[in-house]
Amino acid sequence: MGSHPSSPIKVTDLILNMIKKASRQDAAFLVDLAALQEKHVETAKNLLGQSPELTQFVASLMDDITNLKAMLQAMSIGAHAPRGRKGRGEWGPAPGTVR
Repeated sequence: MGSHPSSPIKVTDLILNMIKKASRQDAAFLVDLAALQEKHVETAKNLLGQSPELTQFVASLMDDITNLKAMLQAMSIGAHAPRGRKGRGEWGPAPGTVR
Protein backbone atom coordinates (compact mmCIF):
# COMPACT_ATOMS: atom_id res chain seq x y z
CA MET A 1 0.00 0.00 0.00
CA GLY A 2 1.05 3.58 -0.51
CA SER A 3 1.20 5.02 3.00
CA HIS A 4 4.59 5.55 4.58
CA PRO A 5 4.83 4.65 8.30
CA SER A 6 5.83 8.22 9.17
CA SER A 7 2.94 9.84 7.27
CA PRO A 8 -0.82 9.79 7.85
CA ILE A 9 -2.54 6.82 6.26
CA LYS A 10 -4.04 7.54 2.86
CA VAL A 11 -7.73 7.23 2.09
CA THR A 12 -7.26 4.37 -0.37
CA ASP A 13 -5.24 2.44 2.20
CA LEU A 14 -7.96 2.97 4.82
CA ILE A 15 -10.57 1.63 2.42
CA LEU A 16 -8.48 -1.40 1.48
CA ASN A 17 -7.81 -2.12 5.15
CA MET A 18 -11.53 -1.90 5.92
CA ILE A 19 -12.37 -4.35 3.16
CA LYS A 20 -9.74 -6.83 4.31
CA LYS A 21 -10.84 -6.60 7.93
CA ALA A 22 -14.54 -6.94 7.09
CA SER A 23 -13.87 -9.97 4.89
CA ARG A 24 -11.99 -11.56 7.83
CA GLN A 25 -14.90 -10.68 10.14
CA ASP A 26 -12.63 -8.35 12.09
CA ALA A 27 -14.84 -5.66 13.63
CA ALA A 28 -11.82 -3.34 13.69
CA PHE A 29 -12.97 -2.18 10.26
CA LEU A 30 -15.15 0.20 12.28
CA VAL A 31 -12.02 1.90 13.65
CA ASP A 32 -10.78 2.49 10.10
CA LEU A 33 -14.23 3.75 9.10
CA ALA A 34 -14.16 6.28 11.95
CA ALA A 35 -10.67 7.39 10.85
CA LEU A 36 -11.92 7.82 7.28
CA GLN A 37 -14.84 9.91 8.51
CA GLU A 38 -12.59 12.05 10.71
CA LYS A 39 -10.10 12.60 7.87
CA HIS A 40 -12.86 13.86 5.56
CA VAL A 41 -14.53 16.06 8.18
CA GLU A 42 -11.24 17.68 9.19
CA THR A 43 -10.30 18.36 5.58
CA ALA A 44 -13.73 19.83 4.89
CA LYS A 45 -13.45 22.09 7.95
CA ASN A 46 -10.09 23.35 6.72
CA LEU A 47 -11.44 24.03 3.25
CA LEU A 48 -14.94 25.29 4.03
CA GLY A 49 -14.70 26.71 7.54
CA GLN A 50 -17.86 26.92 9.60
CA SER A 51 -20.35 27.43 6.80
CA PRO A 52 -23.61 26.10 5.40
CA GLU A 53 -21.53 24.27 2.79
CA LEU A 54 -19.69 22.42 5.57
CA THR A 55 -22.97 21.42 7.17
CA GLN A 56 -24.29 20.19 3.83
CA PHE A 57 -21.08 18.29 3.06
CA VAL A 58 -20.96 16.60 6.47
CA ALA A 59 -24.62 15.53 6.14
CA SER A 60 -23.87 13.98 2.76
CA LEU A 61 -20.69 12.39 4.10
CA MET A 62 -22.60 10.81 6.98
CA ASP A 63 -25.03 9.24 4.50
CA ASP A 64 -22.06 7.84 2.59
CA ILE A 65 -20.42 6.56 5.79
CA THR A 66 -23.68 4.85 6.80
CA ASN A 67 -23.90 3.17 3.39
CA LEU A 68 -20.25 2.12 3.49
CA LYS A 69 -20.71 0.69 6.98
CA ALA A 70 -23.69 -1.35 5.78
CA MET A 71 -21.67 -2.70 2.84
CA LEU A 72 -18.76 -3.65 5.09
CA GLN A 73 -21.11 -5.35 7.54
CA ALA A 74 -22.64 -7.28 4.65
CA MET A 75 -19.16 -8.36 3.55
CA SER A 76 -18.44 -9.52 7.07
CA ILE A 77 -21.69 -11.50 7.21
CA GLY A 78 -21.05 -12.84 3.70
CA ALA A 79 -17.84 -14.43 4.90
CA HIS A 80 -20.10 -17.11 6.47
CA ALA A 81 -21.90 -17.82 3.20
CA PRO A 82 -21.20 -20.96 1.21
CA ARG A 83 -18.93 -20.38 -1.76
CA GLY A 84 -19.93 -23.05 -4.25
CA ARG A 85 -23.03 -24.48 -5.89
CA LYS A 86 -23.48 -28.05 -6.99
CA GLY A 87 -26.09 -27.28 -9.60
CA ARG A 88 -29.75 -26.41 -10.03
CA GLY A 89 -29.76 -24.17 -6.99
CA GLU A 90 -28.35 -26.75 -4.60
CA TRP A 91 -25.65 -25.32 -2.36
CA GLY A 92 -22.63 -27.39 -1.56
CA PRO A 93 -19.17 -26.93 -0.12
CA ALA A 94 -16.83 -24.43 -1.66
CA PRO A 95 -14.72 -25.80 -4.50
CA GLY A 96 -11.69 -27.63 -3.18
CA THR A 97 -13.21 -28.30 0.25
CA VAL A 98 -14.26 -31.57 1.79
CA ARG A 99 -17.73 -32.09 3.16
